[in-house]
Amino acid sequence: MIQGSNKASFRPIINYSLGPNEYGAEVPSVLGGGSYNKSNYGSELASLRAVLSSKIDASKDAIIVMAAGNSATDITSTIVNELSLNPDEAKRIFFVGALDNKGNIADYSNYSKSLGTMIYVPVNGSSENNKSVSGTSFAAPQIHYLINKIYENRPNLTPEELREVLFDLSIAPKSTVLSPNGEMIEVQIY
Repeated sequence: MIQGSNKASFRPIINYSLGPNEYGAEVPSVLGGGSYNKSNYGSELASLRAVLSSKIDASKDAIIVMAAGNSATDITSTIVNELSLNPDEAKRIFFVGALDNKGNIADYSNYSKSLGTMIYVPVNGSSENNKSVSGTSFAAPQIHYLINKIYENRPNLTPEELREVLFDLSIAPKSTVLSPNGEMIEVQIY
């Protein structure tokens, strides 16, 4: 699991292990709470992709589950640009946003208006100390777990096939939800 910290800018790589999971696939998670600087998000994402590219190149099955960030920012253009300009690496990155207890995008979660670019899961729990938890860093591990379960049953899936499974509308139905900026958008929810 890749763990990170978010201080002045997005620097999620602190320490990491990209070894294969028990089913043979590499499924690291990028968990870096805090907020992203919208003007630097694209270059920071490119930096992350560059840091991980050596490991991704070493294993064509590597998948990255990435917390989308907590600044209530529309990152559609950044994700779509990554998928267009760097398709081989970008298709292996699964962005995960958070939903609130009403099923809308959480007021802190970054989001995308383009279907098939981000997965959303509910984050409305509490810690062992009964403190409320929030942040996309609590959403990403849910998809990380789901991917591991998919690989348990279908260990030979390629990243492209996994992406097809995760964004299949019969599995992750399309829903119209309220975004942090108050706009109604269509997203896929687990």
